[in-house]
Parts: sequence; structure tokens; C-alpha cells
Amino acid sequence: MVEEDVQTTLTTLTSQLDVLEESLKPLLASNYTDLVSAQSSPLTKAKLNVLLSYAVHDLIWGMLHSLMDSGERVLMNLC
Repeated sequence: MVEEDVQTTLTTLTSQLDVLEESLKPLLASNYTDLVSAQSSPLTKAKLNVLLSYAVHDLIWGMLHSLMDSGERVLMNLC
């Protein structure tokens, strides 16, 4: 039963990462300086900067959350 849960979680994670990668392709196709300089209005540049900072924040938070969960499982198995 646990293996099925892990398999389901991995399948969901893989599909979500595929969607994320597809969504970020336009941003990843060029470097940051080119991307920002291509925007004409200061408001659009500000929106882009906020979007990018939130994306980085969420990716880091997701990685740290996964690490914390894994650490807690290891500690519980040791006790």
C-alpha cells in the first residue's frame, strides 16, 4: 500500500514538473537581462521581477519542505 502511494505521488510530481517546465520555457529561453530589457514599460518590468522572485521563492520552499519531510521520516525511523 505504501509503494502505491509513493508511485502515485511520483507520477503526480512528474506531471506537475512537466507542466511547470513547459510554462517556464519562455522565461528560460533567454537570460534575465535580455528578458527585462525587452519589456517596454516600467510596470511590466516590475511585474516580471515580482513573478520571477515568487517563482524562485516557491521552488526553494518546495525543495526545503521536501527535505524537512524526509528528515522527519529519518528521525522517526531512528527513534
